[in-house]
Amino acid sequence: MPSLLSPALTPLIGTLALGKGFQFHALICHDKRQIRPLLQPLREAVQGRRGHPIQLEHLLPSELLPHTQALEGEALIRLVLNCLISLSKPGASEALQLILLDASSADGDDFPAWRLLFQRLNGMYDALRDSLPAGLLICLPPALEKALIQDAPEFWGNRRTTVRLESAQGAPSQTPVLEHLPQVQETPVDPPSPELLAARAALKARTQDPTLRRQLMVLLGKRGDEQAQKGHSAEALKAYRECVILSTSLTRLDPANTRWQRDLFVSQIKMGNVLLGRSEAAEALKAFRASHAIAETLACQDPGNTLWQRDLSVSLDRLGDAFQALEDADAALEAFQERLGIVDGLARLDPDNTQLQRDQAVSCLKIGDLQLAAEHHREALASFQRGVFITRALAHKEPHNLLCLRDLSVSYNKIGDMLLAQGDGPGASDAYQDALEIARGLAIRDPANAQWQVDVAVACSKLGAHAGLPLGERRTHLRQGREILNTLRQSGRLQPGQNWIEWFDLLLTALPV
Repeated sequence: MPSLLSPALTPLIGTLALGKGFQFHALICHDKRQIRPLLQPLREAVQGRRGHPIQLEHLLPSELLPHTQALEGEALIRLVLNCLISLSKPGASEALQLILLDASSADGDDFPAWRLLFQRLNGMYDALRDSLPAGLLICLPPALEKALIQDAPEFWGNRRTTVRLESAQGAPSQTPVLEHLPQVQETPVDPPSPELLAARAALKARTQDPTLRRQLMVLLGKRGDEQAQKGHSAEALKAYRECVILSTSLTRLDPANTRWQRDLFVSQIKMGNVLLGRSEAAEALKAFRASHAIAETLACQDPGNTLWQRDLSVSLDRLGDAFQALEDADAALEAFQERLGIVDGLARLDPDNTQLQRDQAVSCLKIGDLQLAAEHHREALASFQRGVFITRALAHKEPHNLLCLRDLSVSYNKIGDMLLAQGDGPGASDAYQDALEIARGLAIRDPANAQWQVDVAVACSKLGAHAGLPLGERRTHLRQGREILNTLRQSGRLQPGQNWIEWFDLLLTALPV
């Protein structure tokens, strides 16, 4: 290893040499003069370990952006995003690329601009991870490290390595220390209802009473439902976790009580749903597996109990969602197909049951998604067409059923994806427009429903990303979708897994002027 390199860089060199795709690293330095002498030796060391050439780009905004006072935040963001976008375009070099984003010379006046950049990058983490074939190494002084941790928790939590260079003996710190960083204030959640407070007090007085335990569990479940619908996922998760604890205690008192077993099943499903929405897929999978074990046991006890059979199908659906979030497409497809087999059988027994028909439609759409991702276009089109046929029939049969209307909106988006993959741009545009029209109608009817607001943003994203539409129209859709998500975020109602604001920013930046 070249003598200019500190031993502290050894883990970074090894990780870069073995890495593929996007990876993030942090390098903390006390003196900006430490960075430039490292560039060539670092490139040579990684190249030597890897056995192939690498491209290293030193991005130093303090030199590239003209400024006489503080850096301007939006100018810094444009500079960095343009660099990242150029690397994510089709046809970009296949060699390992390393971007060294250098904030080592930042002083206190520049901190607001860098913090704004950190916040933007944080929302783009998933998009960068999926599309950027490069390593990103941010060099920054200790005073900015705290800002990076607070403003970009997604990046910091997924960093591969952190390198801390020792300061030269007696060298003063180049930047002031940030003692306090402002905290983002979330919208206050609703206080517990008087009924919930009374039930909790009653149980505290009679802790062993199973009736009071279940009464509190039911009220907590209701609170969780209300908070989840409003987008307050942390409060909903807190309520559902307490439901699981109470339900578990009841099943231990009487393991043969199938009503209490099903209470635990429902609580695990609801807790898993919130965890999945918060991008905690591994924890969600644990909850869904626990619920599936209960559903299997009950369904085997009484195969003729259609409620328990449907519960089994629901657990399979949630398992499929978790597997898909964890990028296990084969396991997800198997779960969704098994679920569809169950609900098809139940629907034949009860052909007028609209809930079962909706289950069929949702399963078809999810199966079609996976088939489309695997480029099995014929199978995907058949799955989507069956799903749309069912949802159209349900929407016609029950025009005031808002869930059926939402299913139809989702179906049109899926059809649009399929048509776009087949090269039918106009057909895809029509389908996306139909989806957007329905989603907007639902959002107007129930403005408090955060998910329906997100559905409008999703439909806007489909049209905004459609290369066949006029630039002005695409820009309008992207701005509208971004504004919806930003409004939800500012009110504390946007789930972490739905924070696609920076994806919208990335597309808006990439659109030609």
